[in-house]
Amino acid sequence: MSLHDEQLRERQKTTIGSYIAPQEIGAVEIESGTIPAGDIANNAITAAKIAATVAGDGIGGGAGVALFADVDNSSVAIIANKVEVKAQGVGIAHLHAGTKGTGMVQTGASAVTVWHDDVNINFTGTQLQLKDAGVGKAKLAADAKKHSVSFALPAFIGAQTVRAGLFAVPTGVSISIIKAELAAHTIPISAAGTCGVRLVNWDSSAAADDEIVAAWNAEGLVAKTGTTLVVIVAGAINVLEQNDYLYVELISDNVIGTPWLAATLTIEYQEV
Repeated sequence: MSLHDEQLRERQKTTIGSYIAPQEIGAVEIESGTIPAGDIANNAITAAKIAATVAGDGIGGGAGVALFADVDNSSVAIIANKVEVKAQGVGIAHLHAGTKGTGMVQTGASAVTVWHDDVNINFTGTQLQLKDAGVGKAKLAADAKKHSVSFALPAFIGAQTVRAGLFAVPTGVSISIIKAELAAHTIPISAAGTCGVRLVNWDSSAAADDEIVAAWNAEGLVAKTGTTLVVIVAGAINVLEQNDYLYVELISDNVIGTPWLAATLTIEYQEV
C-alpha cells in the first residue's frame, strides 16, 4: 500500500538507536485520493464492500449481495444473463394510445380490436366478416351497379308511328339510363321520307312524357353494327322513378322502301 509521504513520516519516525514497528492505518486516516487506482488489485472490491445505497432505481444488491438488474419477471426478465422483454410480456396496460391506428379500438382494459359498424360487417366468433345483406347499393362500385337489357324492335310502318313498350320501373326502385345502342341486320330505307327512332319515358309522377333519346334517323345506321345514341341527361331527365314507363317510338313520315330486319335496342342502366 502506498501512503502519502507526510503520513509515512508520521508513522515511521526513527530515533538514534531505536526502531518503531509498522502500525495499522485506519480508514479514517486515509485521505481521499491518496490510494492510486493502479494500486487496487483487480476484483479486490467485493460485494461485501459495496454499500446498499450504491444501487439506485432499477438496480438491486449491495451490502454483501452482488449488484443486479431488478426486473418484475412478468413483462421483463433476465434471460441468459441479458435483460429481455418476455414472450407475451407486453400486455394491454403497456400499450400506448398511439398504437391504435385508424380502424382499431380499445375500450378500458379490453384488447385492441378492429372497429366495425355492426351494420355492414361484424364478428362471427373471432372472425371479421360481411353481414348478411350488409352490402347495400351505396357500397357497390359504379360498374357493379350497371345492368343491360336488349329489346327486339317491331318494323316501321309507312307514314305511321309505332310504339313498343320496353319496361315499367318496379315499386321502390329508381334507375338511371346510362346508354342506348341501336343495331339492325338490314337498314330501313324510305325513298321520300325518314325513319326515326325515339326513346321516351312516361313520368308517372308528372303525368308527362320525358324524351330520353331524340328521334334518331335509322337510315344512317351501318348494317349489323351497333350505334350509340345520344342520351339526354340534362335535369336528370334520364332518371326513372318507380312506376315510370319506358317505351320506344318508330316514326315514319312516308312509304318504306326497304324494311329493316332483326333490329334491337340495348339499354344500359344502373340503380340509384
